[in-house]
Amino acid sequence: MGGRKSFQKAGAKRDGTRFLALPWDVLQSPAFLALSPYAVKLLIDLGAQYRGTNNGDLSMAWKLMKPRGWKSE
Repeated sequence: MGGRKSFQKAGAKRDGTRFLALPWDVLQSPAFLALSPYAVKLLIDLGAQYRGTNNGDLSMAWKLMKPRGWKSE
């Protein structure tokens, strides 16, 4: 597989902006379609934390979610 060097090489081709990729299969899955609008927003807010190297280090801590518009812990 590609590994770290492929990741770095791909990074050199990008302009530095980040994006959140949601695969078509996910968007069409029954589980995703059953999500409430708040659950979809939560998924996107959680995905917004992804930086390319912090997979597995995503958090829904109140300190992070309150500035994103969440009203309740």
